[in-house]
Amino acid sequence: MRKNRPDGAPVPRGVHLSRADLIRLCITVVAVSLSAALYQRLTGLPFFRVREVIVRQDGAVRSDAEKFAFVKGKNIFALDLARESRRIGSAFPSYEQVRLIKFYPDKLFVDFIKRSPLACINGNRAAYIDENLVVFRLPEQAEDPRVPLVTGI
Repeated sequence: MRKNRPDGAPVPRGVHLSRADLIRLCITVVAVSLSAALYQRLTGLPFFRVREVIVRQDGAVRSDAEKFAFVKGKNIFALDLARESRRIGSAFPSYEQVRLIKFYPDKLFVDFIKRSPLACINGNRAAYIDENLVVFRLPEQAEDPRVPLVTGI
């Protein structure tokens, strides 16, 4: 036996969708499914794999395959630029920042931004310090900057 509420309102019996709402829901599910399938298909194509790495370092632009072989062959959509930038930056501490830029469909541009030394620390080997108090060594091909020399450390 069905009980009514004290105020006389009937007890609701479930959710009823109109025909238009049901059609919209079906179209939305189909569109999302097709978009996901298209994304997976495009990311799996060899057309979107990194084939060339272009490097700008100390003002010179060149194609550098040896140092960045770990990036070649990876899907360009799957590259995490922030993580790869940190990884490359830790391998090259004499540069303040490493920027990575994707050029679709298959190129990656790596831009090295040099640290500017404020002083030279004279110890066993010469090291430099920048405005962020990061100690680093200059690359071999860099010229010796004219900065104050700190000794006695």
